[in-house]
Amino acid sequence: MTPWYLHPAFRPARLQDLVLWVNPSSVHGTTWQNLAPRYSNVNHGRIIGAQVGELLHPSGVFGSALYFNGQNAYVDCGQGESLNITDAITIEAWVKPNVPASVQSGDIVDKGDYSTESGYRFCFDHGEGMDNQFFLNWNPGTAKALWSPDEAVKVGEWNHLVGVYVHNVGNRLYVDGELVASNSVSGDITPNSLRLKIGDGFNGTIDEVRIYEAALSPAEVTHNYTHSPIYYMQHGIDPLELLAMSPKEISRVVA
Repeated sequence: MTPWYLHPAFRPARLQDLVLWVNPSSVHGTTWQNLAPRYSNVNHGRIIGAQVGELLHPSGVFGSALYFNGQNAYVDCGQGESLNITDAITIEAWVKPNVPASVQSGDIVDKGDYSTESGYRFCFDHGEGMDNQFFLNWNPGTAKALWSPDEAVKVGEWNHLVGVYVHNVGNRLYVDGELVASNSVSGDITPNSLRLKIGDGFNGTIDEVRIYEAALSPAEVTHNYTHSPIYYMQHGIDPLELLAMSPKEISRVVA
């Protein structure tokens, strides 16, 4: 039987370019299993301190997101060579930050090393002049970063965040399918031996993390945003009903 996340109502764009894909249905005990078809035997996450959070749907069919306490909770996805992406990259996730009590800088995805100016980071920031922003930073310390505008991220609510580096063109940031920031930068992402972590220092809930070894187009970013249980719930559509629909029927529901 085809799992719900590969049903046409939920299947993401460009499956062949995914190197890491974890969602609520891939949590098995203390492992967040990688669902990326080409890398399904590697890059599994080891859950450390994070807890099973809220159900995405009352039925339980779509599983539960992971909750991170902002202190000692994260998911360790290892240091597999496929995670050393060197040119185009896309990182995306659904995040629901808690209302910050003070300064918070939480990693959504982190494989960046400032000491060697290598790897990449995708983070949420609040405080010290950064008000509910997020950023994509590769080869940290080399001015390759891009920050979103202030208040781009809504605390206490689900946000679909995407960071894209179009190789030798520039960075792009999207919130809920809309482009919110871009810049022009070039170069290759320098590989490193650091372990990739999800949620380290993040206070809130994270779901549906994907890393692509490719730059998603604006249309593909929108597709991924609108093909999620969270999106459907936000827009008054019961995702459970979509599982019984044909692709043609789904196309009439999803704009």
